Amino acid sequence: MKHSMRIPAIIASALIASIPAHADRLSAPDREALIERLDQIRATAESKVDARYKLALAAYSNAAANETTAYEFYMKCIEKVNFADKDKKSSDFREWKRKNSDKHSESSFRLALRYQLRWLVMTLMVSPEDVDVADYASKATSMLDSIVSEAHNLTGNQNILTQNATSSIFARAYEIGSINKKGWPNGPGQLEQIYEDLVFPDLRTPSRTGELRNAWIKRIQQAIILNDAWSSNNNGKSRKGSLNPNARTLGGDNESSDVDKFMDETVPSLQWQMEVDVYKAGDESGAAMRMLAHIEKYLSHKSSMKWSEEFTSLLMPSASPDPGKTPPPAPDHNT
Repeated sequence: MKHSMRIPAIIASALIASIPAHADRLSAPDREALIERLDQIRATAESKVDARYKLALAAYSNAAANETTAYEFYMKCIEKVNFADKDKKSSDFREWKRKNSDKHSESSFRLALRYQLRWLVMTLMVSPEDVDVADYASKATSMLDSIVSEAHNLTGNQNILTQNATSSIFARAYEIGSINKKGWPNGPGQLEQIYEDLVFPDLRTPSRTGELRNAWIKRIQQAIILNDAWSSNNNGKSRKGSLNPNARTLGGDNESSDVDKFMDETVPSLQWQMEVDVYKAGDESGAAMRMLAHIEKYLSHKSSMKWSEEFTSLLMPSASPDPGKTPPPAPDHNT
């Protein structure tokens, strides 16, 4: 977390006036004193950040108890950040609240806020350097599963679930700032990041290729469900039909163009990525046969040529010898 320090003009002038006209090297004791003072300043800054994080963690946890408390907390944060901190009138806030009353009364909006708060709690808990994000992987994927199961109840509020939680109104109210924890997704609805960061890495080994492929199939199925629920042409209406990623369409004759495009273009691309991933993880034989069948099935897909080229490069032996292997002996022509 970066902090900027501004020096008042009068102090800056005094500092400039105190600079000697000639160069003067720091003595060893002076260097040690400056380093000690810098450490003290840094420790003070870190303690203030820790205190703010603890305060925010408690507030977020309490507010995430249910949809009502999440909404009430949201309104308090809005009033602070967008009105009080900007010296706007209380009447301005009341007018804003009145204009947005219809949207804010929706249970889907309040449910999305609750998920965002719960994700913020986990983000703060994984933020210390000594915390391994893998310890929270199951909780993160469990939350994603819940979001997928309630996707149609969250329609119209997916932006809350996919945005960076540390840029939300909740984070801004407590001045959380950016938290860039390596391997930790920014939001609870970021399906691709959750799988890439928290699910797939441990499964990419020869002994777990079956689990890797199953995880990929679940990831594709969840992508279909979310697209079905959150398509811009869907208006939150669920269509009954196959959720099998191998199916060409999701429902009947009234499919929206967004869903058609997703099923015809995106799903086959995801299936290809799955087989490439499984191939590289160690199941070369099984994945190769499925990749060949996939190319034959989707010859008219816009990426079919790219897939063929990628498949060829995977099948071709490396041009350079593996440094870990001993080259075979040269044939003896005298025998």
